[in-house]
Amino acid sequence: MADRINHQADKIDGLKKGLEGSRFPDGTASFAAGLVTVPRDDFAKRFDVGVPLDPTKPSNDRVVLLYSSDAALPKTVPGMAEEIASSGPIPLMDDIEAATENCDIVNLILAQPGDKRQCFAMMGQFRSYHMQKFMRLPGGDREGEKLDPKAPLRLVNRGAQTSGRTSAKAPTKEQTAEYWKSLSTYLQTLDSVLEELKPLAAKVAKDNTVIVLVCNYGQSELLMNFVCNARSRNIDLSAVLVFCTDMETKELAEGLGLVAFYDKENYKDIPKEAAGRYADRTFAAMMMAKVYCVQQIALLGYDVLFQDVDIAWYRNPLDFFHDKSSPVYQHDIYFQDDGSRGLFYAPYSANTGMYYVRNNDKTRYFFNSLLLGGDLIIATKSHQIALVSLLSEFASM
Repeated sequence: MADRINHQADKIDGLKKGLEGSRFPDGTASFAAGLVTVPRDDFAKRFDVGVPLDPTKPSNDRVVLLYSSDAALPKTVPGMAEEIASSGPIPLMDDIEAATENCDIVNLILAQPGDKRQCFAMMGQFRSYHMQKFMRLPGGDREGEKLDPKAPLRLVNRGAQTSGRTSAKAPTKEQTAEYWKSLSTYLQTLDSVLEELKPLAAKVAKDNTVIVLVCNYGQSELLMNFVCNARSRNIDLSAVLVFCTDMETKELAEGLGLVAFYDKENYKDIPKEAAGRYADRTFAAMMMAKVYCVQQIALLGYDVLFQDVDIAWYRNPLDFFHDKSSPVYQHDIYFQDDGSRGLFYAPYSANTGMYYVRNNDKTRYFFNSLLLGGDLIIATKSHQIALVSLLSEFASM
């Protein structure tokens, strides 16, 4: 009993010490030693976080830096280390380099502004590069119900929303079996497909880049619009290779002067009509063609500029991607900001309607992995959701 009393007394003394002097009590000494805030815009310029940043507002114009030990505290500014570690107001530093001068590692957490009842917990433990998420969502038989402030916090899918909906669910065994059947055909025919594709890709490649479009006959008006717009601006289309999902589209594309490819074995079941709406049967079927074509061109060793046919150019985009002075030249994959901030696309909000892939081991492995996750595409009826979730893991790795 005496030992328990003494232990409790030591804990209370440690908490008092934290309140009186140090910012944190002894119980967090192994992973929390001080706090400071720095300008958000300057932080984003210094550290490429990879995500499309929303405009800075007065309510989120600072970044909180938590230092793990006294050794990580900045030393250049006199007295700043003591102020950061003290129990007084959290200090502000405007010099990013000074604030991080003794940080050998910076782990970044992105927080959603405006979530008023959101908490962050940090505990001493072996490192993790994923956040575990707990929400007050009813469980058991009431799965899918809206957030209930009276329900206990429980571990949830990272894409769980306050509505009870999740951003993605695991494919069913039927969906996996359906995909494995088509994947088997794809893999069995891959060598012959690549042999047929090889001379076409070599014919169109510009500075090792192939511009890839996918089209069925229902989208042929969009393809014609793309071509007519480019020619009206005297833009070179010789680097374009159209993956056609039916013979009618192949004949049309070639009639427009484009190089076209049709894979009868893998595209024979894709509908010829245009999708009636987002995520309907035709839309979902076209998603797999968009995975196949990029993976195949990557296997042939080329960089890929993929785009949907509903895009019109103002000028040749390859001028930007091949400019060695451009920031894009340093990246493996370059996406547009989708604009949506739904959990479906967090955190990168990567738009899959136009993106650039530089060919290397990492990107080939990425698209190989996306190919093997085709049952998730079937389950979500969107290759964007599957791609973005995979992108999070690969960027972390």
